Amino acid sequence: MDNSTFSFFEKFSQDNFCMLYDGNIVDDVTDKIIDLSEYHFENQEDYDQSRKKVSFLLAECFQNIIRHGGSSIQETNKKSETGFFLTRNFDNTYFITSGNLIKNEKVHNLKAQLEKVNSLDKENLKALYLEVLQNKEFSEKGGAGLGLIEIARKSGQKIEYLFVDYNDDFSIFYSQVMLKPKNQFIENSGYHIIQSIEFHRKMMMENILLIQRGGFSRSSVLPILEILKKNLSGIFLLSHPRREAYHILVELIQNIGKYAVEEMGKKAGIFIIRKIANNFIISAGNYVKEIHIEPLKKQIDFLNSLSEKELKAKYLSALNEEEKQIRIELIDIARRSNAPIQYNFTETNFGRHFFTISVEV
Repeated sequence: MDNSTFSFFEKFSQDNFCMLYDGNIVDDVTDKIIDLSEYHFENQEDYDQSRKKVSFLLAECFQNIIRHGGSSIQETNKKSETGFFLTRNFDNTYFITSGNLIKNEKVHNLKAQLEKVNSLDKENLKALYLEVLQNKEFSEKGGAGLGLIEIARKSGQKIEYLFVDYNDDFSIFYSQVMLKPKNQFIENSGYHIIQSIEFHRKMMMENILLIQRGGFSRSSVLPILEILKKNLSGIFLLSHPRREAYHILVELIQNIGKYAVEEMGKKAGIFIIRKIANNFIISAGNYVKEIHIEPLKKQIDFLNSLSEKELKAKYLSALNEEEKQIRIELIDIARRSNAPIQYNFTETNFGRHFFTISVEV
């Protein structure tokens, strides 16, 4: 099976938390991603004073996607208000990256706004903000200009940006802001935004809707479920497939909680959700102890050999606590999946084993 789940896990190995999203940008999704980020900050003392700033920056970056890209995307027959969003925390720095389509004819004006904002210090940014607020001359969309100024003011950093050619009429506008605790200034090198763009390209190539790496608990997972629910509602017309995908996601999360190796008080794992035609491929990965490998293999292989009727009987036995050999989460995943469960164990250089499980719904 494809092992890009482990590949992404390794790429984000230094991250305390990361989430990448390429889908519908609406208020409900914005709220859930902000909830997810705030949960991440709960036990980080250095960032205690930065939580409100991060929440503001996340919300403002989302709004910029909608302001700059909504009408452009509609005109290219793509889903309204679709965009790319990334949040990462590593090297004592918090990164927020966004991407959306923009008409080529608007690139020059937006670039001029960004250059203007990046050339100003804190006091001059405040003066510009008040001027634009009063006269609304900075941007033809008003709020877009104010949003850029506020991002620069709140972060205390220059805004990194790139315009990438999309076709004859459109470009993809990427912007990135970074935040360090205690307002430390960061010298922008452009490296990180290029890396973020490469992640987005890979997501588009592999039809990936969402990636999250970090510690998994009920509090951190609920926002993911809501994000998925929001995207499912726009893809599936019937409630049955949405319900199946939702349940499988919950069971895979519980599986991470059961088998993941605990490091520094957290059970780290990764979630990847792909959209293939009208189906989803939901993948989860985490390090497991060697003693769990054979039992997991035997359980999954056995479940893959059963018919739909036999799986239902196994599930009922597990509910009645008559089934002691196979975890009920795995039985439920198997009976709701459209295809046999795919799995893989990758041995790493450190002698640890990375368990990947993928389910189609």
